[in-house]
Amino acid sequence: MRVRMSSLALGAAAGAAIVTGCSTSHSGSASNPITTPPANQALLRFIHGVADSRALDVYVNGSKVIGGLVYLKGTAYEVVDSGSAKIQWLPLGDTAYADIVLDTTVEISPNHTFSFYAVGPKATISPLFTPDSNTAPKNGDIKLRVVNVAPGAAGAVDVYITPLGDSLPATPTIAALPFKTASLYQLETPGDWEIRITAPDSTTVMVDDTLSGLAGGAVRTAVVMDNLGGGLPLHAINLPDSH
Repeated sequence: MRVRMSSLALGAAAGAAIVTGCSTSHSGSASNPITTPPANQALLRFIHGVADSRALDVYVNGSKVIGGLVYLKGTAYEVVDSGSAKIQWLPLGDTAYADIVLDTTVEISPNHTFSFYAVGPKATISPLFTPDSNTAPKNGDIKLRVVNVAPGAAGAVDVYITPLGDSLPATPTIAALPFKTASLYQLETPGDWEIRITAPDSTTVMVDDTLSGLAGGAVRTAVVMDNLGGGLPLHAINLPDSH
C-alpha cells in the first residue's frame, strides 16, 4: 500500500510527514484539503486519542508516514492505495521499533474515506477505524457527527446538537453514544452550532463545543476526548470531513 502524506492539519507536532516509494501525485493541505478519493484509491487520516502518551510516529506497511503527531490532534485526509494496510504507532523517533504501542491491520476499500484513531489509555491502547462520509448533503444542509473516544467519560455519553446559544433540550440528539463509537451523521441547516456532551440522563455538561459559520455542504466530525493525561474535564476537536 502506498501513501503520500502532505503537511499535517490541525496542529500536528513538528516533524514532517515522510514519503518513500510513492508514485501518486495526490495530497491534501490545510488550505486545500482533499475530500474526494481518486478512482480506485481511498482517503485516510489519523487521530491521536491517547491522553497519557507523548507524540507518536505512524507507519503504514513499514513506511513512516506521520512524524510526531500529538494528543488532541489529527491529520488531513491523504490518498492511499486500497487493500490491506498494516498500521503501527510508535513513540516519536523510535526507528528501532523498540516500543510499538499499537500494531494492527485494516482493509482499505477503494473509493471510500476513513479515519484511524489511536484510543487510550496507553496501558490498553486500541484502534478505532471508521468509515467517513464526505458527500455533501442535498438541499444545502450540513452533516455533523460525534465520535466518543474519551475513556474518562466512563462509558456512553449523551450528545446534544443545537443552534448556538439555545438551551439544553429535554431529549439528546444522540442518546447513550458508547465509548469507541462514531454516531451517524446528523442533517442540520447551515449556521452556528453547539455540541454539548453529558453523562447519560444528566444535564451536567462535560464539554461544550462550538462550530461557527458552517456553510451549506459542510461535513464535520467532533471528537470527544479526555483531558491531557487522562480523565476529566473532557475536550473536543473538530475534523473537517468536507469543505
